[in-house]
Amino acid sequence: MRRTLFAIMSALPFLAGCVDVEQTSQTNNRPTSPAPVQTGESGDTAAERIAAKNPHLIPARRGSRHYRTVLARIEPVAEAECRARGVSRCDFAFLEDINPEAPVNAFQTRDGNQPVVIITRSLLNDVRDPHQIAFIIGHETSHHIQNHLPRQQRNAQAGAIFGAILANQIGINVNDGAQIGGFFGSRSYSQNFELEADSLGARITHNAGYDPVKGIQFFARGSNGRQPIFATHPPDAKRIENVEAVAAGL
Repeated sequence: MRRTLFAIMSALPFLAGCVDVEQTSQTNNRPTSPAPVQTGESGDTAAERIAAKNPHLIPARRGSRHYRTVLARIEPVAEAECRARGVSRCDFAFLEDINPEAPVNAFQTRDGNQPVVIITRSLLNDVRDPHQIAFIIGHETSHHIQNHLPRQQRNAQAGAIFGAILANQIGINVNDGAQIGGFFGSRSYSQNFELEADSLGARITHNAGYDPVKGIQFFARGSNGRQPIFATHPPDAKRIENVEAVAAGL
């Protein structure tokens, strides 16, 4: 049993480091996190520091014009919503990934305790509608406001422990069991997290003066309605219906 527990605990840090909430889509082109942010560092300062250590990143305020224009309106609204909910860190660092090989993508992550939102230039070249850009920003900031990254990491860790224990009982490799359990654990509530981020993102988008119903249409483009069995995101139709319902009450 002691040997089993050691194997479980050895697997957890690896899983925790690999699990996060993907934002509008998944990518393997995320930058490596630099050193932890110092207490009191502003979002703009953090963005400059992160960009200085990642050649493909630039602060959003020096990025694509239509990103900057929308961000100027929605950033203070998102941060005010964050503070109103009692979240400890609300000064977001917004960056743009200018890597020409990066896919159409946006995601929220953390650098230490600093909330970070990154949008790829590939997405910004493809999407110029201000309502859609506003909704993407609102959605990503909502993941931080609703604490989705730590919640999903806890789900992954719980799944890893369960998978390792089960693997030991049925006589298969404990590390394999932990990996499989962590995979399923990380996806146990991922679709709910996306709907939560859509709902709050719709409110932030609306309060910034944009139309969330027009914004959510970004996720409907090119959809064939099919969902992989372990998809991390809900069906597009369900997301659109959810945002329409939220918007109707605003």
